[in-house]
Amino acid sequence: ESKNLTSTPIGVEVLFGRPLKDDYEPLATPESVEIELAKGIAFRIAGRIDRIDEVGPSSFEVLDYKTGGYWRDNWQGSFRGGRRLQHALYGVAAAQLLKARYKNPKVTAGVYYFSSQKGRQERVRIAAPALAAIAAVLSDLSDLIILGQFVRTPDQNNCKFCDYVAACGGVVNRQAKNKQPDPRLAAYRRLSAHV
Repeated sequence: ESKNLTSTPIGVEVLFGRPLKDDYEPLATPESVEIELAKGIAFRIAGRIDRIDEVGPSSFEVLDYKTGGYWRDNWQGSFRGGRRLQHALYGVAAAQLLKARYKNPKVTAGVYYFSSQKGRQERVRIAAPALAAIAAVLSDLSDLIILGQFVRTPDQNNCKFCDYVAACGGVVNRQAKNKQPDPRLAAYRRLSAHV
């Protein structure tokens, strides 16, 4: 499934921070994974990594299966303004989990695989971001939450699949765009700038 012909799946449906079933994956753990950010701030995450592939000696990729459609324009950059974090967070989690079996494991990429006909079996490989870049995105996201800056999107295209588009689309998107320069929205602008 990887462009690298030497990739070998070594973990499938790897749970972390969730109760394990009788037939659990050997890399799985009921313990959550702690991610330490700059400034001594840490947080814990839990989840399920669809697949971990070994792509070289102590080198790995995390793979996530997507069942929806694929639109190339939506898959530019690493973070998409703070809206795409799964590959980064699961990469950090996988590196922690792999330490139990491998010396100095390194997750080099996250791969989103659109496995359905609608997704045309496209694969998007995103190089593993540096921990400092992940920390910067999470710090800006944290600031936005702490400040309560739950801003509507200025881009009406972001509302295509929202059940509440009738409540806030169109005029509200234009209003949100006009509010972008407001100094109180600095954390939102910083988060949105993470490509």
